[in-house]
Amino acid sequence: MADTDLILDAADPRTLPLDLRVIGVWILVTVAAIYLPVVNQTPLRVAAALQFILFIPVYLLIAVLFPGGEDLDWIERIALSFGLSIAVVPLIGLALNYTPWGIRLDPIVTALVLFCIAMGVPAGSGPVRAPCSTSRSP
Repeated sequence: MADTDLILDAADPRTLPLDLRVIGVWILVTVAAIYLPVVNQTPLRVAAALQFILFIPVYLLIAVLFPGGEDLDWIERIALSFGLSIAVVPLIGLALNYTPWGIRLDPIVTALVLFCIAMGVPAGSGPVRAPCSTSRSP
């Protein structure tokens, strides 16, 4: 019974830190801005997609690598996210180049969303989380 409660608590979005909740919403907004016909020809698509490509995947990776709030400051997390995205996102594109799907919009969006999910799950429900008073959320 205790294991079931632990799994249900980890799956509850209210227990996630604020930054991970905002990133989850941002991913949904980005996917909607890319695929909804009403929005996909507006500047919202470009603004959302740039953050989605240049910041979010590596921010989640850094949240997995440095889960505590005292490991890195906010400015260090943001700088590392932008800096490492220059290395991580092209590696995802390189891996896509060797798949049957190639480098097109749909495989790129799918690969980035799957990478974000793969990094977001341990970041949000990892065994080592900072207490609420020292979490990454402002």
